[in-house]
Amino acid sequence: MPLSETDRTEIGDAERRLLDPAVRGDPTSLATLLAHDFVEIGASGRRYDRSQVIAALADEGDGYAATLADLEIDELAEDVVLVRYRTESRSRANASPRHAIRTSLWRRTPKGWQMFHHQGTLTDAE
Repeated sequence: MPLSETDRTEIGDAERRLLDPAVRGDPTSLATLLAHDFVEIGASGRRYDRSQVIAALADEGDGYAATLADLEIDELAEDVVLVRYRTESRSRANASPRHAIRTSLWRRTPKGWQMFHHQGTLTDAE
């Protein structure tokens, strides 16, 4: 069965919530969105697990701001989707904007859609 528009909206909204400083700083909110087997490959190429990402985002503080553009969602299998998009972000540590191409894998669970993989690759501004 093709992915519904409701599912597409929920997944897009979840990606946007993960860019929200209030959500990024709230381990309970993050734990709802990130699957127990979540893995992130950072811009450095380093692998991070769920607990490392939740701790790092909690330390980030409220100085983070990001915009999301060019969101695309492709259904890979029943209840599994690939999300691709671009971000421009700033943090206290980086006064200059950082541009990235990002991909996430989400799966539908009894708790709703949860991200189980994420990768961001830094790029020049478009």
